[in-house]
Amino acid sequence: MAAIYMLNKEGFSLGKSSAMILVTAMFDELVFIIAVPVLYLLLGKSMFVFDSSCEEAKKIAATGFMQYAGILVWVVYIGLLLLYMLLFYGIFINPHTIKNIYRGIGKLPFIKRWQSSLNKAGDDMVIASHEYRGKPFSFWLKNFIATSISWNARYMLSFFVVWAFADHIPPLLVIYGRQYFIRTINILPLSPGGAGLAELSFLAFLCEFITSGLSSTAMLVWRIFSYYLYLLAGVIVLPQWWAKHRG
Repeated sequence: MAAIYMLNKEGFSLGKSSAMILVTAMFDELVFIIAVPVLYLLLGKSMFVFDSSCEEAKKIAATGFMQYAGILVWVVYIGLLLLYMLLFYGIFINPHTIKNIYRGIGKLPFIKRWQSSLNKAGDDMVIASHEYRGKPFSFWLKNFIATSISWNARYMLSFFVVWAFADHIPPLLVIYGRQYFIRTINILPLSPGGAGLAELSFLAFLCEFITSGLSSTAMLVWRIFSYYLYLLAGVIVLPQWWAKHRG
């Protein structure tokens, strides 16, 4: 909602703002949907290995659930795949059917409290379809490449942080692949920004590559650059943006 509001203040209509957010989400999920099976083919189960010998991870009892990482990733993967198929069908094939499904779901007794949100989601689907269905292939290719570069940069951050605290060059592909589990943790609405769980997953899956005793420091550096730095930027930028657009 915040992104839609900000785009609207920048001069985009509410409908177009909603459509932009919807299509952006579709690209984000597409990168995840393509990358996970490719990485699994390359890495196998090592993509989800939790090193129980890592002393700093063993001290945190909550990391015990990390041994079920593979199951969790595939459950989330199937959920995101179904969501992507729904978005694809709604935007490129038949948005009005999806709109009617949303409206029908919103009428169910135990769903009625979210009826207005579901109705808006259906309307947004129709707007997004009208706005983007006729875009050329080059538009989709450029946006997919840009989204892939953005996510790859985030995942490569982990590699360089681990390398900075390791006594040898760590395996790039393994660290990159395990970032998909950490992202899965962040997707789950268990805490704002995956706070707490993201840190635990970093320790559980990457401390084996870090010099003993430095894993917690490496985790803190990674979290500052991957999350808290953005919050700080928001604290600095948003008041200025609000002062400019509040009229």
